[in-house]
Amino acid sequence: MTLVHRTNHPFGVTLIETIMVIVLLSAAAIASSLMLDGQWVARRNVTAITTEVAETLHAARNTAITNQAIIRVRRLRRSGTEQLLITEMAGPFGPGKTRTVDLGGDVRLRGAPTEIRFQPTGGSDRRLNWTITGSQSTGQVNVSPADGHVTKVSP
Repeated sequence: MTLVHRTNHPFGVTLIETIMVIVLLSAAAIASSLMLDGQWVARRNVTAITTEVAETLHAARNTAITNQAIIRVRRLRRSGTEQLLITEMAGPFGPGKTRTVDLGGDVRLRGAPTEIRFQPTGGSDRRLNWTITGSQSTGQVNVSPADGHVTKVSP
């Protein structure tokens, strides 16, 4: 007994072969783009820290409104590491608290002022402009004094 395999398409490629070629070409394209752009990881780190600083300031503003307390956020550099020190003053809904957010030593946080206070109304006591820098990438976080609105510019 002889088995004969017949196909309707004697020439061409199968779907699985086509998918494998697309996957291999995609992997090669991603690998080459990472090799050509050595700053990709540094930009990603600065973007993540910029987002973390902006979210921390936004959370401090929201906590000031919710707890009807003054929240102070201060940037520090301790032992080569950038940090945010968040102090919640005692208010009508609870005692004061202090938290520290560690931003790591790979970036520098600069700008004025070094401290900002969010009022129970949501506004801040001053304008804030901080720059986050790390190996040729820069992000920025700003706070407007009137309404305490936090904005960020990622690299």
